[in-house]
Amino acid sequence: MSRYPAATLLVLFCFSFISLAWAGDAALHGHNLPWGKGIEEFSNLVLIKTAGGISFYHNPDPSTDYDLTPGIKSSRIAYAFKNDKLFARIDEIETVDDFIKILDQMVELFGEPKEKMEGKIHIVSWVTEKLKIKLKFNKDNMSMKMGMYYMPLAEKDFDINILIREILKLPSR
Repeated sequence: MSRYPAATLLVLFCFSFISLAWAGDAALHGHNLPWGKGIEEFSNLVLIKTAGGISFYHNPDPSTDYDLTPGIKSSRIAYAFKNDKLFARIDEIETVDDFIKILDQMVELFGEPKEKMEGKIHIVSWVTEKLKIKLKFNKDNMSMKMGMYYMPLAEKDFDINILIREILKLPSR
């Protein structure tokens, strides 16, 4: 038995919270998506468009994409790089069931989201220390998307909606 049981318990208690926080980030990042890393680390991506200082890529081999969450594959994924560093990922979500699974996972990890309506689009969002996460559900055409944005690369006047509009113009796989 330890000579310092209170100190040992305190260390174990603190470590458990650090581990939980790290596990939550890993799940959100699509299994440790390397936010802020240079484009040179992504040999499998293909440039499809550049607009507003942001380069958009897709992966021609979707089997090597980072899963959005375990068991859910996106129909179309766009990776956005700002100054050649991974800045955003936008996923089209195929089914309402998958949308609900993702929403449930985000609520479990980050608590209740902020919610708002923009016309017929229902938006739920979270802000972490480094990421802004948005889930969008368009009631008119039943389209669903999830966007994750690495905010250390964003400018103060950054408008995520401009980025999303550019991504929506990208060709499908």
